[in-house]
Amino acid sequence: MGPRMSRLSLVLLVPLLTAAPALAAPPTDGAWQQFPPPFGREGHSVFYDNLRDRLLLFGGSAWSEDTVSGSLWELPMSDNGQWRRIDLEGGPAPRTLHMWVYDSNQDRLILIGGEDNGQFFGDVWALHLSPSLTWEELEIAGPAPTPRAVAMTVFDPVSNRVVMHGGFDGSQRRDDLWELDLSGEPTWVELFPMGADPGPNSRHPGVYDPEQRRAVFFGGYDGADRNDTWALALDGAPVWTQLFPGGSVPFAMSRHEFVYDSNQDRAILYSASLFGGNGPNDSRLWSLSLGATPEWSDVSPTGLRPFGRRYPGVAFDSTRNRLILTHGLILNDTWTLDFDDPLAWSEWTPPGGPLPKAIEGASLIYDTDDDRMIAFGGVGPLLDQTGETWQVNALGTYEPFQLFPGGDPPSPRYEHSAVYDTSRDRMIVFGGYGTGYLNDTWAMDLEASPTWAQLLPDGTAPSGRQAASAIYDPTADRILLFGGRSGSTINADLWELSLEATPTWTEITTAGTGPGPRSDHVAALDPNRNRMILFGGRDGNGTWALELEPTLTWTELIVTGSPPPGGLTRSAMTYDPDMDRMLLFGGFEGSLSTNAVWELTLGSTPEWRVLSPEGHVSPGFNNHSAAVRTSTGEVLVFAGNGNTASIYRPSTSSAVEDNPRVQTHLGLRILPNPMSRSATVEFRIDRAGEVRIDAIDVSGRNVGEIFQGTLSAGRHQLSLDDRLSNLGLAPGTYWLRVRSERGEETVRTTVVK
Repeated sequence: MGPRMSRLSLVLLVPLLTAAPALAAPPTDGAWQQFPPPFGREGHSVFYDNLRDRLLLFGGSAWSEDTVSGSLWELPMSDNGQWRRIDLEGGPAPRTLHMWVYDSNQDRLILIGGEDNGQFFGDVWALHLSPSLTWEELEIAGPAPTPRAVAMTVFDPVSNRVVMHGGFDGSQRRDDLWELDLSGEPTWVELFPMGADPGPNSRHPGVYDPEQRRAVFFGGYDGADRNDTWALALDGAPVWTQLFPGGSVPFAMSRHEFVYDSNQDRAILYSASLFGGNGPNDSRLWSLSLGATPEWSDVSPTGLRPFGRRYPGVAFDSTRNRLILTHGLILNDTWTLDFDDPLAWSEWTPPGGPLPKAIEGASLIYDTDDDRMIAFGGVGPLLDQTGETWQVNALGTYEPFQLFPGGDPPSPRYEHSAVYDTSRDRMIVFGGYGTGYLNDTWAMDLEASPTWAQLLPDGTAPSGRQAASAIYDPTADRILLFGGRSGSTINADLWELSLEATPTWTEITTAGTGPGPRSDHVAALDPNRNRMILFGGRDGNGTWALELEPTLTWTELIVTGSPPPGGLTRSAMTYDPDMDRMLLFGGFEGSLSTNAVWELTLGSTPEWRVLSPEGHVSPGFNNHSAAVRTSTGEVLVFAGNGNTASIYRPSTSSAVEDNPRVQTHLGLRILPNPMSRSATVEFRIDRAGEVRIDAIDVSGRNVGEIFQGTLSAGRHQLSLDDRLSNLGLAPGTYWLRVRSERGEETVRTTVVK
C-alpha cells in the first residue's frame, strides 16, 4: 500500500550552512499540569464535608512504591463533580497511614502522625474548613505519645477531645491510650483505662457512638489479623469492654474501614481483602447495630461492585444516605453505595464521561494529521489486560474519550511496541504480552473512521516479546525494533519492518558494538541527525545512538552532565522538536519510582540535565507512555503506575504561538537534510487547491510572501534559497506558515549568516 495523502503535512529540510533547527529560547525547565483523578493510592484519608457537599482526600502512597503524597484534593459531590487539587500555603509533609478526625466543635479536621518510608510523625495539624481551607500546625502541650501510624482515633465532641489508641511506631504495636484535649491550649494526656485490655493493636479503625458516648473498633493487627469487637466508654473514666455481637460476624481483617451511619445509629465495615486480609477479593460490607444489643449483619449487595482493596478511603454521606468509597491499593476509582431500596453500588463518572483506568504498559502516539493523541492497550491495577483505544483531542483540559475502531482488533495486551506511520496516517502495533508473548503486527488506520487490520508481513517475524523499543524511520519508510523481553530471555536483536510495497520483517546486522541485551528501555528518533537514541533498561546502561544511514551503526555516546541513573527502567522518552532535545520522564529506579525529568541536548557534545519543572505531578510513576504534540511542544505523560495523566509544557515563550493567525493545528516536524546545502520546504496536500507560504517573525508580523499558487494534490517541494534571499531577512528566528484550503501549519527555522 502506498502512502496516503494527509490533509497537510510539512517537513522543512534545513540546510547545514544557512539554517538550523530553531531554539526560540534557551532550554527551560518547563511546568507540569496534573489532571484528575488523584493517582491510585492507599493509606490516604477522606472526609465527607456535609456542610459543603464535598469529599476531601489527603496523602497516601502508591502501592508497591515508596511514593508518598502530601497533596489535598476535593471532589464536589453534586452533579458528579470533578476531582481538583487544592494548593494551600504550608501544610503537613507527605505521609500515609496517618490519623484524622473531624472536630465538629470547630469545623476542622485534626490530622495526627503517619509515616513516610519508615519515618514516623508525631506532629498534629488542623485543616480549617471555614471560612476557607487553611492548614495550621498545632502546638501541643504535655508529654506526647511516640510518633506512630494506623492508630484507632475518634473525636469526642462532648469533652472536646481526640481519643487515640494503639498504632504502630516503627518498632512495635502500641497498647497505650491518649487524649488530645482541645478545650483550651491543645494538650496531650495519657489515659489509663479500666476494664479488660484489648492489647497491642494497629490498623483498627474506630467510630464514635454518640448515643452511648463510646468508641467502638473491630479487628486490627497484632501480629495476625483479628475479628474481635471492643468498646471504650468515654462518659466518665474510660473503660474498655469487649463486645460479643450476635449475627454474621466478619472474618478476621485489618486494613479495612469503619464509619458511622448517623441515619441508622450503626457502624458500617468495608472489608479490605485484596493483598491484606482474608476472604474473597471483592467488596464486602457488614453493619454493626450500636444499640443495647449489638449485632452484625452482612449487607453486601449483589450485582455490580467495586473490586476489593486495602486501606481505602470510606465516608458516609448522611444527606443522601449513601457510602462513598474512593481509591485503595493502586486503584483510583470512586464509588457510591445507596442504602435506600434497592441497595446498589454505582461507579462515579465525571461530567466529561469515563476516564481511562490507571493502566500500565499502554502505547501512546501523536497523530499529526488530526492533532490528537491515541492510546492503546495496557494492563489495569488488577492485572486485567485491555484492548481499549482512547483519544485525547486537546491537552489544555484533558478530556479523553474512548474510541471503538472498526475492523478486527488486536487481542488485549500491554508493554507492546507502537509507532505512528506518518506516511499513511496509521498506528502500527507489534507484540507485547497478552495470552503469552505475542509477535503479531497490527495497523489502525486513522483516516476517516479508525479501523484495525492485522498485517501479515513477509519474512520471519521477531520472537514474541514485551518491553521492546520501536521507532518509525520516515526517510527509509520502515520500523526499527530493538530488544525486549521474552520470558527470562532479554533480547539484543534489531529488526526492520519495511513498509513500502509488501511489508517485510528482516533481522538486521549492524556495524559497531551495540548496547547488548535489554528490555524496559526507552528509544526515540532524532530526526535532525537521522539516528535512534536509546537509554537505560534492564541489563543495560549508557546512552546509545543507532545511525540510520548510510549503514546502521551503533555508537555509545560520550555524554556530559547529570544522566539518569543507570538501569532506569519503565521510563518514557520523546523528542522535543522545538528544543532539539530528548525529554525523559520518570521510571523505576531500583525499588523506587521517580517523577524526575531529564533532558538530553543533542548538539556536538550531548549533555544530560535534570530539570525542575514548576507545578504539580504525581510523586513517582513508571510504565507510563509519553508523546509530544509537535505543534506546541506539550508532552502528554499517560497512565502508568502512580500516574493518571499529566501534561509537561516546555515553557518556551513566543508571540507567534499566542497569535491565532499563526496557530498550528496539523503538526509539523523539522527534518534537516544533511546531504543537502539548500533549504527545501516539503509538504503534501490531499486535494488540488491554492497554497500560500509566508514568513512570520517572532512578533507575529508577516515579513513576506514566499509562495502563492494553485497546486495539484500530492507531494511538493519548493526551494527556499532565492525566496528567502529576496526577502532580505536579518539573521534570527522565523516561522514559515503554509496555508491550504484544509488548514494551516507553521514551522520554525533560524536564518544565520
